[in-house]
Amino acid sequence: MAGITEQEEKLSRHHRAAPNEVSRRSLRLAGATIMALFALAWAIAGSGVLAPVRPVVLTVAVAITSVVLIVTWKLRPTQDAQIRQLRDHWWRDFQIVGAAQVPAIALVIAGGIWAGAPALIPAAVALVVAVHFIPLRHIFRTPMYSATAGGLGFVAVVGLASFWFLGPETSVAVATLGSAVVLWGTAALIAFSPTRLDDGA
Repeated sequence: MAGITEQEEKLSRHHRAAPNEVSRRSLRLAGATIMALFALAWAIAGSGVLAPVRPVVLTVAVAITSVVLIVTWKLRPTQDAQIRQLRDHWWRDFQIVGAAQVPAIALVIAGGIWAGAPALIPAAVALVVAVHFIPLRHIFRTPMYSATAGGLGFVAVVGLASFWFLGPETSVAVATLGSAVVLWGTAALIAFSPTRLDDGA
């Protein structure tokens, strides 16, 4: 077909034949991009409690996100053309996890407001996001997501503890910027080393 390489046509046939077969390139682009953008969102949210250095925080956040996205979309790892075999109904399961996360976060936000402790919301949301990575680890057969879940869980616990011992502003800063760092790290690993996406399958 004109304008379509043999490899692209092969990938297209794979997708039509088996919906649970996905190119590593597709997973790399989607995974790294989503992680980097959510990391940026966390950093922007956290910069509000760091007024004296907010411009610096925002500049660094945009720079890190830009580098990750440029590497993600411009780098062409040799493993990108490989096909990954995911479990049956992986897309349905992914949608279920995403749909469950939304009301969980809404409840956390409502609970923080109702309790008169909005500063606890970032740490609690980080905990919800951490938990949601556990099923994603199995859906995408990506052991690295266990580390992401652990990192976000650790950030959430430290953020909650900071609320009681160091004050609400510190708690918000720890939870938001800590979550951003974890997600940037995950995005960078996916962007630079797509083989980390899978368990060797």
